[in-house]
Amino acid sequence: MLLPYLLDLSVTFAFLAWGSASDVRRRAVNSFLFLPVAIAGLAYGAYVHEPLFFLVLSGISFILAFVRTDILLYPALAASMLGVSTYFVTIEPTYGLQLLLISIVLLAGYREVVFGIGDIKAMVSAMISLSALLPLTPVMVQEGQLLSIVPSAIMLVINAGLSSILFFPYLAIRNAVRGGQFDFAWFLTVPDGEDPRKFSERDLSGRRLRIYKVPFIVPILIGSIATALFGAWPVLLVR
Repeated sequence: MLLPYLLDLSVTFAFLAWGSASDVRRRAVNSFLFLPVAIAGLAYGAYVHEPLFFLVLSGISFILAFVRTDILLYPALAASMLGVSTYFVTIEPTYGLQLLLISIVLLAGYREVVFGIGDIKAMVSAMISLSALLPLTPVMVQEGQLLSIVPSAIMLVINAGLSSILFFPYLAIRNAVRGGQFDFAWFLTVPDGEDPRKFSERDLSGRRLRIYKVPFIVPILIGSIATALFGAWPVLLVR
């Protein structure tokens, strides 16, 4: 069981790292980059006999991420998935909650106001891939069965969120070194013709620059690694 799991993790981390590099350098990610991550996660899930409803509905959820986010069909489908997942929470809480979180992530991608669609695909595929965690570190082994009932999707959201918060001090130092101004913005060259919803403008040392949102695939990568290594680490804080 360990070797297939390590293969699943290898595919996940490799493609998330690729996506992170692309997101940082070009602020663009290939639309199908995270498909292998979702496939690897579903294959491993089938191998370890995850619930059929989770395999089917999580796979459908990833496919929904390819629907245009600026049309009403997208939130309608995401909301439908949210309703279905809420039902399964009452039947199989652990995997039902994982599916519920996937649905919420999909809803957050509507019109790409909160997250870009690349972020959504990365997050959903990582949630699928890490849905069946194995105890790879002493931290996870120590908690045993207790860790196994905490949905890994919850930990992925927590770890990615913490990673994104820690990313801001790096940005401040980076901007202070490059532009002489302590600022938390992500300054990059924005191509002409770029969708204006994806950037805003800010002054930096007397220069009017366009800025992007912070690339979120990097925190997703870091959060995925932390989740695989430490599982539900907050449990240790209350023991």
